[in-house]
Amino acid sequence: MLIESAVVKNFKGLGDFAVEGLRRVTLLGGDNGCGKTTLLEALSMCFNRTWEAGQLPPILSPLRVAAVMNEDALSHLFHDGDLGAPITISCVAGGVARSVRVESVRQGAPAEMSVSFADISKSNGGGPLSNRAARRVSVEYLENDKIVARMTAALKDGEMRVQTKGADADKHFVQLVREGLVMTGLDGDADNLSELVNTRKQGVVLDALKIVAPRATEVDVLSIRQKPFVFVRMGDAKRMTLSALLGAGAQKVLSFAISLHSHKDGLFLLDEVTVGWHHSLLVDLWRMIFRACRERNHQVIATTHSDEGITAFAKAAELEKCEDDAC
Repeated sequence: MLIESAVVKNFKGLGDFAVEGLRRVTLLGGDNGCGKTTLLEALSMCFNRTWEAGQLPPILSPLRVAAVMNEDALSHLFHDGDLGAPITISCVAGGVARSVRVESVRQGAPAEMSVSFADISKSNGGGPLSNRAARRVSVEYLENDKIVARMTAALKDGEMRVQTKGADADKHFVQLVREGLVMTGLDGDADNLSELVNTRKQGVVLDALKIVAPRATEVDVLSIRQKPFVFVRMGDAKRMTLSALLGAGAQKVLSFAISLHSHKDGLFLLDEVTVGWHHSLLVDLWRMIFRACRERNHQVIATTHSDEGITAFAKAAELEKCEDDAC
C-alpha cells in the first residue's frame, strides 16, 4: 500500500487541499500552522479503521470526555467551525480509491451545556451558558465508492452511544506519531523487539541505536516481575540498562527502529520527525529510514520545520540511491 495522492476537504485548517506525487518516503516542510500535522491526521483517519466495537475512531475519541456532543465539542474538527458541510478525505493507494466522510447533523431539542463552568459562572453572578443543539456524528469508510465500514455516535438519555458496522481491523499497520513522543511505548517496544530477538534480527535495531548512542553494544528483552522490558548494554558493562533510562533522543530512535523492523507493509506518519536529534545525525537517521522502508515495504510521510532536516533528507536519498522513492 503506497498512498499516491490525497484530497482533504473541510478538515481543521484544510478547507480544500490536494497533493499528488507522494512517494515511499515523503517529507513535508512548511511554516507553523500551514496544515502539515493536519494532513497527517487526515491520512491517519482515512487509513486507520481499527477501532473496537462501541468505540470512537481515534480522531473523535476526545468526544468521550465532552459532557454534551454539541457544536462546541465538534467545531475544532471542521474547517472554520462549519458543521454544515461534511469532512471528506480521499486517497488513492495501490490503485484503490479510499475515503472517509464525517458528517454532523442536529439531533432533537437543544441539550444542556457542561456543568462545572456554568455553575461557577452562576456562583459569581454570571448568567447560564447558552444551550446548543445536540449532535449526531456519522463516519463512513469507502473503497471505490462502496461503504465498507460505518460508525455513528449519538446522545441517548443524556449518554453517548456508539454503534459500529464493519469496523474490523485494517490489514495495514498505520501509526501516527506526534512530535517528541515515543513510537510505541515500553510495552509495545518489548513485545515487538521480542519477535525480532526470536528471529535473530535485533541487529538492525542495535545499528540504528548506535547512530545516537555509539557506545551501545547489545539490545535485548528481559523480564521484571514477569513483565518484558527493553534493555540496552552500554560498552562492556556487566549490567544492562533499562531503555527508558536512556536519553530522549536514544529512546526515540530505539522505539522507531523497533517499530519499523517489527512490521511490514506499514504506513508511518511522523510529525516533526527531526525533533530531538542533533543535526549532525540526521543524514544517518534518514538513511536508516530509507533502508527500512525499502526492506519492509513501508511508506513514511513526515513533517519538519527544519531546513537542516530537509537537506539531510535529500543527501540520504542520494547516498542510498533511492531518489525515485523520495519526495
